[in-house]
Amino acid sequence: MEMRKIQKTGGSTYLISLPKEWITRLGLKQGDHLALIEKKDGTIILDPRYDEKEIHREAVIAPNSNITVDITAKYLSGYDIIKIKSPNRISSELRDTIIKAKERLIGVEIVEESANEITLNCLISPDIVPIDKTLRRIHLLTLRMHEEALKSFLEKDFELAKNVIERDDEVDKLYFLFVREIRSALQDPRLADKIGVTPIKCLDYRMIVKSLENIGDAAVKIASITLGLEDNTLTNKMKQYVIDLSQHISELQDKAMQALLKEDILLAINVMDRRKKLALLIENVNKELMKEESNIRVKIDSILDGIERISDYSVDIAEFVIRH
Repeated sequence: MEMRKIQKTGGSTYLISLPKEWITRLGLKQGDHLALIEKKDGTIILDPRYDEKEIHREAVIAPNSNITVDITAKYLSGYDIIKIKSPNRISSELRDTIIKAKERLIGVEIVEESANEITLNCLISPDIVPIDKTLRRIHLLTLRMHEEALKSFLEKDFELAKNVIERDDEVDKLYFLFVREIRSALQDPRLADKIGVTPIKCLDYRMIVKSLENIGDAAVKIASITLGLEDNTLTNKMKQYVIDLSQHISELQDKAMQALLKEDILLAINVMDRRKKLALLIENVNKELMKEESNIRVKIDSILDGIERISDYSVDIAEFVIRH
């Protein structure tokens, strides 16, 4: 780090010298333009290439047993063009695997193809889809998933349970897109400024969206329990408990996200208080559970585990508001 003094010339002009090595390394000369980008914390970014055309990052990978993982990793790292090159002809099996891999990723299409090369292109720019909008979409999707997962259990609705499980693919797609946007913003200060996020906010968002993705997984677990039901004869009191639990965790998650998006500390604290009330409700459910038949008792116990996980992830989201 170098320290430079501010110089004053004339009545209202302030100057600061720039390191010669930096000027030389970037090939700058007198008369070139530099963009000064002020951040919210007062930091100024000096960007010599602000007006350049958007650079498309390109990655080349070779076919292997982990081709799906490799394609996903390059997508998450912000690469716009992903080329799969093979020294031999690409088999129909490999092509099918590549197609399935790209279908898990939003905005990715095959733009070029030859006997031994397939080129994928991500057609969605990170600044086109507002980051908060993507976060809200994941929140609403996972919220409905666990609501309907519990409904499918109460009504022994196998089709609804299957629908919940299928929607997990959409959650994964949005999750991948969100992570891609966050990583791209961390690598490009101009993009971060454009979409209005700081490096710290990017790190927080990365953990928050993971909590939402985990909520979706918990909903899938509950729906899977429904598919394994042979009988579902619950006492009326237990049915009401499950309904109350579903309403409670829905409010918990929704208020946690409201607190986050509004930066409302009091609402975040309210989420913590609601988590304590949920713990008491679960305690009552466990007492009532002893009246149920043994086979359904195991199912309810697994569902309670999923509910507790959802509530814990919701509290994690609220805690980010309190920390800041």
